[in-house]
Amino acid sequence: MLTNNTPPPSEISLLILSLKKGMRTTLTLIALSSLMATIIIFNSTKLYRSETSVIAKETSGSLASLGGQAATLASIAGINFNSSGNKAEVALAKLESKIFIINFIHKNNLKRELFAVSGWDKHSDKLIFNEDIYDHKNDKWRPDKSSEPSNLEAFEKMTSRININKHVATGIITIAFDHPSPNRSAVLTNQLIEELNNTIMKEELEETTRLLKFLKSEVDKTPITEMKQIFYTLIEEQTKNFMLANASSEYMLKTIDPAIPPEKQHSPKTIIIFFACAIAASILGFSFSILKYYPAVLKEH
Repeated sequence: MLTNNTPPPSEISLLILSLKKGMRTTLTLIALSSLMATIIIFNSTKLYRSETSVIAKETSGSLASLGGQAATLASIAGINFNSSGNKAEVALAKLESKIFIINFIHKNNLKRELFAVSGWDKHSDKLIFNEDIYDHKNDKWRPDKSSEPSNLEAFEKMTSRININKHVATGIITIAFDHPSPNRSAVLTNQLIEELNNTIMKEELEETTRLLKFLKSEVDKTPITEMKQIFYTLIEEQTKNFMLANASSEYMLKTIDPAIPPEKQHSPKTIIIFFACAIAASILGFSFSILKYYPAVLKEH
């Protein structure tokens, strides 16, 4: 009890006293959170991130350089001369598209690596498969325990492992891929760019072939000399694009810095997980201490 000469304790003092009374509970929660963090980390697959830097290649021509009538006809015919910025947007849109990602997954047999790999053996440089869901020796899923993931599930899993960052000022694009194996991570990152270039090149070669066929047929149809000259100009531009596409393996994106195997794992972030769990436990413990002991401490003083 307080005497007449004893000043009443401040609210901060009462709060500190409440926290002291609940310290055992708080420490217990922190210990449990550390155990939980350990379990989370132990059950999480270690992932390594490889990165490659690319930039969109310069276009060989533009609509403006063709002149008014030629530019108009080119636009009507569906001929596009994309700038480097537009090329980059086209490439990134293709990279994130379902059809491209699903085809890439099937081509490289990645479903098992996305869903059935539990780790990586550093000494043998081999993937460790979860035999409970995937029979690695016979290369098949175990239908009694886990059916093969759908294409949409594989697409979502694959895109969650891909990280894209575009630097607006320089135009440089950083593309990264996370995988349990650092070596496999680097290989697949580089293959993504190679496959992306090949896919876009194939599509545009088919489109260019169609346009050349159309332009040549129009030359034969028109009796006007000026129109013929315009068509010849368009044919020349498309033929040039056709030849350049066949001459380069890096059709859309040029690699500046290829991916190499990383030395350190990217996730899980051990320190961050422990820190987050400890902070959450501390907040929970402090809140519990204040709610339980503060009214009693306040009444006593």
